[in-house]
This record gives sequence, C-alpha cells and structure tokens, in this order.
Amino acid sequence: MAEQYPEIKGGGSLILAWQVRNKRILMVGGGEVAAGRIVNLLNADAKVTVVSPREGLNPEVAYRIKHNQVTYIDRKFQPSDLDDPSIVMVLTAVDDPVAGSEIYKLCKEKRIPANIADVPPECDFYFGSVHRDGPLQIMVSTNGKGPKLANIVRRQIAANLPSNIGDAISQVGVLRRKLRKVAPGTEEGPKRMQWMIKVCEAWSLEDLCEMDESDMERLLGFYAPNTVPSFEDVRLKEEPGIWTFDGSFGWCLASPLNPREPTTDQQQRPTMTHPLRHPTYDDDVDFAALALQDADFAKFLDRKSGKLDFQDPNAVRQLTKSLLKRDFGLAIQLPDDRLCPPVPVRYNYIRWIQDLLDTTSDNYTDRYDPNREIIGLDIGTGASCIYPLLGTAARPRWRFHATETDGLSYTFARANITSNNLQSRIRLHHTQLSAPLLPLDSLEITRLDFCMCNPPFYSSPADMAASAASKFLPPIAVCTGAESEMICEGGDVGFVLRIVDESRLLQSRVQWYTSMLGKLSSIDAVVTRLKEVGVANWAVGALRAGAKTRRWVVGWSWQDRRPRNDVARHPQLPLAVQPFPTLYTIPVLHADVACGLVHDTLDALDLRWQWRPSIATGVGFAKANVWSRAARRKAAMSGRRRNNNAADPARTLARASEPVKAMHGGKKAEAEDREMQEAGAEGGEGEGDDSDSDSDADNDLMALGFKITVRAADKVVEVRWLQGRDSVLFESFCGMLRRAVSTAAGADDSSKG
Repeated sequence: MAEQYPEIKGGGSLILAWQVRNKRILMVGGGEVAAGRIVNLLNADAKVTVVSPREGLNPEVAYRIKHNQVTYIDRKFQPSDLDDPSIVMVLTAVDDPVAGSEIYKLCKEKRIPANIADVPPECDFYFGSVHRDGPLQIMVSTNGKGPKLANIVRRQIAANLPSNIGDAISQVGVLRRKLRKVAPGTEEGPKRMQWMIKVCEAWSLEDLCEMDESDMERLLGFYAPNTVPSFEDVRLKEEPGIWTFDGSFGWCLASPLNPREPTTDQQQRPTMTHPLRHPTYDDDVDFAALALQDADFAKFLDRKSGKLDFQDPNAVRQLTKSLLKRDFGLAIQLPDDRLCPPVPVRYNYIRWIQDLLDTTSDNYTDRYDPNREIIGLDIGTGASCIYPLLGTAARPRWRFHATETDGLSYTFARANITSNNLQSRIRLHHTQLSAPLLPLDSLEITRLDFCMCNPPFYSSPADMAASAASKFLPPIAVCTGAESEMICEGGDVGFVLRIVDESRLLQSRVQWYTSMLGKLSSIDAVVTRLKEVGVANWAVGALRAGAKTRRWVVGWSWQDRRPRNDVARHPQLPLAVQPFPTLYTIPVLHADVACGLVHDTLDALDLRWQWRPSIATGVGFAKANVWSRAARRKAAMSGRRRNNNAADPARTLARASEPVKAMHGGKKAEAEDREMQEAGAEGGEGEGDDSDSDSDADNDLMALGFKITVRAADKVVEVRWLQGRDSVLFESFCGMLRRAVSTAAGADDSSKG
C-alpha cells in the first residue's frame, strides 16, 4: 500500500499565496532590491512602510514615496520600528550584513516573519521569480540556491503559456461567483466543484475568454442536471443576446431567420476536450511536452538535447500527425513522396481566413457567428487534405470543396477524409491540369464564401535550386514534395495570377479569393495586378509559426464589405502593398460631449443612421457624399434634410448630458435598450432611421457603410469602415467627422488612421 502514496522529498519550502491585503509590512532599505520587493507588496495590496536614509533611495523607491504609495521614514532602522503591533512581516535589503542579522534577531524575538536579502539562513521565507497575468500568478523558487536561475525558469514557463490564460481565469472566476448564487448552499459545495472542473476540461481557453454574460447564464442552466454542453452547443442554441446589425435598421438581437440543423457529421463527431483545441502556434512547438502526450512522437525526439531531426522525413511526418491528433483530434496518413504540411503555418492561414470572414459578415459585429454556414474551396488540397481537415475541425459549420489533380494525392486525401468521418462536409474532386483552378460551373457550385490555395512556389528546378543557394543556412527541414507540388509555370506569382484572372469572370460568386505566397516579393506582384484589374478591396498578411517559419497571404474581394484593419493590413509589409486603412481614430478630450456631437452631426445628414447611446456606438450608410456643402444645400432645397439643428453649439452641449447617463447606465439607458431591441425584433424603425430606405436590398446600393464607437476610457472616436469601394469617400467622411467632433469637443486636430 505504501507505494500508492507520494514519496517524501525533504529540503523544500512550503509555497503559499500569502494574503497581505491591508496589512502593515516594514521594508528596511531603499535600493534596487527594495524597489522590486515593494512592487510585489503593492501588487498584493499591502500597506508598506519604508525605512531608509533619503540619500540611499533608488529612483523607483523615491517615486513611490513621492506619490504616497508607501509610508516613508527618512532615517536608518531603529529597534523601536518593530514596536508597531500591526506589522506582520519585515523585509531588509541593506548592504550591511551585521545590521541585517541584528534585525533578524529582533524579529525572531517578536515572532515576526522576516526576509534578510541575500542571506538565506536568515530568511523565514523566500521571494521567488513571479509571472503575473491578471489573476494568474506563478512563482518559481530555487530555495535560495540560484535566484537568477529561477528567473530563467520562470521566463521559460511563461513563454509556453497561452497568451489568453489570464483572461480565461478571470472568466472562470465570474462564472464561479454566478454559480454560487445559483447553488448557494454548503451542501452544494462538492457538486459545484466537480461541475466547474468539467467546464474547465470541456471548454478551451479561447472558449472561456469569449464567454459572455448570456453564455454564462445559458451554461448555468446545465448545472442542475450536472451536464456540461460544448461551447458550440451553447452558442448555436443561444437566444437573442448579441448586438448585431441585420440590415433592417433595427438592432437585431436574434439569430438568423433560418438556422440550419447540424449535419450528421456534426452530431456524431465527439466534442474535443483538450485545453488548446484552437491553438495559436505563436510560439515554437514544445517538443518535450508533445513527447509526453504522444508516444509515437517521443520515439523521434532526442531525449538529451530535446531536438527533432528535421532532416529525417519520418520524424517530420510524425510531428505533423501528432500535432493534428493532439490539437484537433484528427488522424491522417501521408505518402513518403508527397509534401508533409507543417501544421502551425497551415492553421494560421485558416485563422486568417476566419478573421476575413468574421469581419466582413452581414451582421457587422466583427465577431465569429457560430450560426453562419461557410463553404470554401481548397485548390490543390494535396495528399493530406490539410486545409479542409483543419477548417472543419476548428469550426462546426464550415464545409469544403477540395480539388486535386495528382492521382496518388487524391487517393490519400480521400482516405484521410473518410478516416475522420468528414465525407458529408468535405467533397473531394479529381480535376485535370487543363481545367480552371476555380471550376465552379463544372462542379455545379453556385457560390463560395472563400477559396484558398498553397501554390507551387517555384517556376523551375533551377529556380528552386537558386532559392536554396541564396539562403545563408541550409533548409531546416527535408522536403518530400513531388515536382508537381513544388514547381509550376511562373511559380507562386504565376499560379495566383491565374486565380486573379479567373476571379474577374466569377466576380462576387466568391466573397474572398485568397492564396498563400512563399516570397515577400510575390505580394508586390500580385497586388500590382489586383490594382490593374480594378480590385479595390484586398487584404495582406504575414503568417508566422514560432520564431522561424514565415509565409505571406493575400486575399481580394469583388464585393464591398471591408475587413477589420488588423486583418487587412500587417505592419511588417511595405506600405505599397497595404490596402487603405479601415480604421480612423479621432482624439477627443470629452467623450461624453463627443457622443452628442457624433449623433447630432450624422442625424442631420441625409443618410441611414442608427445610434445606440448605451454602448456609445452607431452604424450608418450613405448612398453618396451627403456631407459636402453642395450636398447639404441640395438636400435642404429638396426638403429631404431633417431639421435637427446639428450646427447649434448650445443645443449640442445641452444634449451632451444624455449620452453621459446612457454610457453609465440608468433607467433611461435601459429603456432605450428595450426600445432598440423591440424595434430590431419587429424589423421596425430606430432612432435616426429613415424608414423609406429600410430594406436589406438597399444596403447593397450604399456607397459607404461605417460604424462609429466613442471609447471613453481611451478618449477617442473610432470610425470603422464597414462597406464601400471608394477610399476617397471614406476619407472625406472621416475628415468631416473629425472637424465636427474635434472643434467642439476641445481636442487637438491630430487624428490618425
């Protein structure tokens, strides 16, 4: 029986989270070490008293004293400093070892825990190296053996943590508080604990971060039967709760009118419960962790160095298989003589397309809509069928068509689709080299939400050899690709330009045409061609997996829905290839006044405008430039201009108090919200609405769509370009709004895009 219990390993420390909120702590010394100690104490909400001569103060400690963040005594330590009975802890950071030892002896006599810096035998506790992310705190201690090493270990641990883990923990805390209200009795304690454990295991960190109030309320409904639905089930069955714009100029709080039932595949496929179901791969893959989770991968990892031999094709293939299995619940087989796709870069391409679609949807929310059915086309899917597999695993309502010309790759791709039970969501087509790259007509495809492609990067064997020779270091990984996968006429540029030409005929039958590119220079060639053929709406990005691999992506649309600025543009790309910004910010000094100015200015124009003061956000559409002087004179003469006196400063300032109340809640804001919701549910009119143009069809005729948000905390007005092809029109609109808002709100006239 003894073998079942943990082995005792003495010599450690009892690591605790010591609650020192509002407790008095004495800090003796004011140098650099003391500065670090003080930060930790203040972060724990302790009351700190610093005893140190002023001439020995570190600049940071002096700053804390100047701003009254600590109590300060300007002299050396005296034994009477310990007479205060409220002191619960003493820290010293002085250069005099004898003085430190004397202080420690005095603390022992008074039974006050003490830490004497750099003297481990005279420490009742140690300060470890701490990582903090919101409510998450991780401390690494070497028990006084090597403080610097503790810092190194802490950084390595932090680098392998998901970037959103702090937010996820915060959301779990909110859910726990709500659960205690639902089941407050002490007898419910064990059940509460077990149910919360199930939630944390079943939902990914991204799910927990995205969980909002309505999701929590719906999830808590499953507590009584002691079950935990998947995040997708909660969202797919959710009742009205997300503020979306449905095109009818009422604020729609309902899901789509005709939500489709999940496919048989979706009902049968088990919900993945691994904690990183949607990984980011922003950092290098932790091979040691993967080896612990997958025995097949562990066989290829060098235990001493922790490295993988990327020149071994079997090791590279196993890495791909193990990542797909662990992170997506997918199983694949790969031939020896075809490309083995690296999962991180491929999945980041999928994520970029997700963002493109999420920020150009019909509801204008810039958020993932779990009810939206998406159909994509993967051009040249390869033996792995990697993109359709990743896309369908990541999003339950995505479906794919996939084409492949190579017979062997087609055979393996079909087997991989079947082995993952995805036949009803992925349709594989064996096409000919002479066929169009986008064979929508021959495949009887009416429309697509997107197409994607990983084209051959090289134009000839000589081009491939020259590319390898030009690199300072040899390729990191062995290439197992066949010539048909690596080489085509014109290389990646030539291949993508074929898609550009075909898109000119298909136009809006595909919302987003996209492709990966292997070289930065290829982006310039493709974007130049897009401009030549009249494409006004495109997006570019960089795909990075860890610290090494980088690829480039380009997408274009013949439609006029504009993606979010961070999706369409990338700071590491040249300005010449970047599309026009879709975000324009206007600094203001008084956000409350800006709310009134924004609404009054736009409500006076001949455009469709809906303002929701409770969240300081509005959406509008204009058929043309209706804000120029000529347009306003014409509107006034034709009698279509509404007389709102927007230019009257007295009226503007008088109205400014209304948004203040709305932004801070209150009965008036709640009533306005209810009115908005009722109008949206009935498809009726809202504040500032022009019912004559209140139809879905009219939205397609609008030259400009925009969303305006006044962010009080940041003191800015954000203008988000939602729809339109004319960047000059959007820039003119932003300039008009900047002048109207900045002048009366008292801000300087330095806005930025």
